[in-house]
Order: sequence, then C-alpha cells, then structure tokens
Amino acid sequence: MARVYFFNTFVHMAQLVALTDFDNYFALAKSVANNPVLQSYIDRHHDTQIRKLLGKVLGNLFIAEIPTFITPRLAVINSPFTEQDNTLIRESRGVKDLLLSIIFYYYIFDQQNQHTQSGVGRMDVETALVNSPESAARFGERKWNDTIETWENIQWYCKTFNPTDYPDFKGELMRPTWSPIL
Repeated sequence: MARVYFFNTFVHMAQLVALTDFDNYFALAKSVANNPVLQSYIDRHHDTQIRKLLGKVLGNLFIAEIPTFITPRLAVINSPFTEQDNTLIRESRGVKDLLLSIIFYYYIFDQQNQHTQSGVGRMDVETALVNSPESAARFGERKWNDTIETWENIQWYCKTFNPTDYPDFKGELMRPTWSPIL
C-alpha cells in the first residue's frame, strides 16, 4: 500500500494493484525476500502512472476514489470497455491491467542486475538458465508495448469519445519502448 506521511505517522491509501495480482499473464516469483521489493515498485509507479494517464487533476480524483469509484465517469475508465470509432474498435483492458503491465515492465527490467557490495552483478542459479539482461528486458518490453493500446484508448475515450465528461483530462502520450540493441 502507498504510504502518506503526516507528522511521522502514515496512512495506507488504497491501490488498484496488490502483490497477489502478479499471477497468470503477469506472473512474477513472490517470496519473503522479494515481496518488499515488488511492493516498492507498486508504491513507486501506481499513482504516478495514473496521473500520467489522466493528468494531475483527473488523476488525483481517480486515485481518491479507489477502490469505490462512486463517480460514474471514473468507474467507466477504470473498467474494461469496447467502443467503435468509425471502422476502428477501441478496447481497454482497464486501469488495473494497464498498471500491472507497467509495474511488471519496470520490475523485470530493473531486477536483472543487482547491486552488491562488490558492484553490480547478475544472479546465478543452479537449477535453471537465467536470461541475459537484454532478453529479460525485451520480455518486459512486450508487456509495456502491449499496454499502449489500453493507454491510448482510455485517453481517446476521455478526449474524443466523451470529452464533456472529462474536461479536466490532460494525460501524457505513452511511447513504445525498444531495446537499444534491436
């Protein structure tokens, strides 16, 4: 959970993404050792990516309504949807799926190399082969690039399809990520 500090105390804020969500399509190994690290990635990227998606004002309103989504306009963009834009089908898998993709990417990309007292090193295991950092990064990039359609379609919904319900929308464009070696 994200923490907000007030006079040396903290209040847990609700998040759409939890450690238990990294399963199936977004499966990540979870353990006592790496759960705090994964949670730190959730905390670091959750609110920031929502604000980038929707803009500061609308993003903060969205974050404030997690998990209830009382306001119908926020419930619509939180949930998966399919709309038609002339001959183009616009599908969103929902904000939670989008956040899972982004957090998955950052976690996979960053965890290939670990900083130790001896410097930066790559993990070695006895019972499996470890991908090169480049291959692992490419694996994470596929999840990132897969989410661009949802990102764009949520923004299309706010800016083009139903702009009167989202006058405070000011989201950033999402760009594809590619390894420099490709």
